[in-house]
Amino acid sequence: MIKQTIDAPIPGENYTSDTRNYPWHREADIHDYDDAVDHMITRMSRKDGLSLVYSLLELETPIATITSILLLQAVSRGTLHIDMAIIIAGPVARHIEIFAKRNGMSYDIGADADDEVVYTPSELRAVMEMDKKADAPVEDAPEAAEEQAEAPQGLMAAPSMDGEQASEEEQMNMLGMTDEEETTDGLA
Repeated sequence: MIKQTIDAPIPGENYTSDTRNYPWHREADIHDYDDAVDHMITRMSRKDGLSLVYSLLELETPIATITSILLLQAVSRGTLHIDMAIIIAGPVARHIEIFAKRNGMSYDIGADADDEVVYTPSELRAVMEMDKKADAPVEDAPEAAEEQAEAPQGLMAAPSMDGEQASEEEQMNMLGMTDEEETTDGLA
């Protein structure tokens, strides 16, 4: 008998393994809000940061996406905690917007307030009432039933029940049960 061993983690192994190998699992390098904003602006002001931001703006990438890219890089390197990255996203996006304006580049913020849907209580009630009406069973109109009957049906369509059904003898023949072969155990 060959014994196979499964090389897979056991349940709960992630709680016993050392996860400090990842930079985002250790303490972040920057904890202060002002230091975090200063770090990101300084990073974007360096040659490699400028070229990245400039190239992404040239590709018409929304500023919200560029901001996410830069902040996720900082989080993955262990420079910032994810919470701090979320907090400083506004100032970083604003700095990118100023950079685009200074260089005469067209830009898209990517998160316009016009896209937001604001509901009033009366609008919510109306929407909920429409949902209740949509869930109610609707009887088919006679015209719809006629159109459905005339429509060609595909191979996988449900069989229509208004057509003629096969007789019992024909059904038995289709199932392979003929009167000629009346053997039950396969012996003649």
